[in-house]
Amino acid sequence: MPSVKINYQNVKKHYQEDGFSEITKYLTGAKNCRKALDFKGVLHFAAFIKRYASEHGLVLPGRIPGLRKTDADTVLLSSSETKIHVCTKFNAARKAFKPDAPEVSYKTFCRYWKELFPNIVIAKPRSDLCRTCQVNTTSIMRSSGVALIQKAELIRTAQYHLELAMEQRRVYNEMIVESKEQLKGTSLGCHAPMSFNGMAHYGFDFAQQIMFPSDPMQAGPIYFLTPRKCQIFGMCCTGLTKQVNYLVDEAQIIKKGSEFVVNLIHHFLERWGIGETIANFHCDNCCAQNKNQH
Repeated sequence: MPSVKINYQNVKKHYQEDGFSEITKYLTGAKNCRKALDFKGVLHFAAFIKRYASEHGLVLPGRIPGLRKTDADTVLLSSSETKIHVCTKFNAARKAFKPDAPEVSYKTFCRYWKELFPNIVIAKPRSDLCRTCQVNTTSIMRSSGVALIQKAELIRTAQYHLELAMEQRRVYNEMIVESKEQLKGTSLGCHAPMSFNGMAHYGFDFAQQIMFPSDPMQAGPIYFLTPRKCQIFGMCCTGLTKQVNYLVDEAQIIKKGSEFVVNLIHHFLERWGIGETIANFHCDNCCAQNKNQH
């Protein structure tokens, strides 16, 4: 049989080259790949991920879709982080520790991460919830016992709001595309007013306030009775995909009213504006959250 002949030829070749010695079978695959980790490498990988999560991760603050309620040990990494970014840092640290160590591929890195640390996940970027959408959805879900006419009216109201939101999104995207085309070759800086004959699009919003000193892994009571608050206000030039953040201490802010927001926008346009002749602005007019109604 051909298989017997091939096996006999292999044995004969091994006897002629190595004599009477044990035949070693060299396996292939992920476990024997040159870029796979040995036992010490796995230990170094585990130590690196644990330390990276302890420095950059946050414990699960509440219920997140896709994660079970029993995942009490879940650690969230910032949505700005990616596994490719972490893999690059791991290979750099491994090279610094052992210069002749082979580079670990991204596929192998993800496989070890999934097998050893399924509780460490990267948070997905979120956006603010729409109050109107939430009210309409709740009303429709609770309309099982109402008349068909009332239920149809609730559905029409929700549909009208969705169509209006889609139209606003379309106009918003068109402004961004036009701004990117007109702002090619420009940059943020101190420019004279009306010095650029074109259109620029800006978006601004308050981020969630932060408190310092801040330690997400704080085990006991903090030293300060009340942490110090800091507001973050961001102005983004969507045409250049550049953003300027204002960090405002609690001693310098009274409330997040329209006067405060207008002053920040004026300062941005004066110090970082393009000097455009046409400016379009978009903001989150959520009165219950940001109070930046204009």
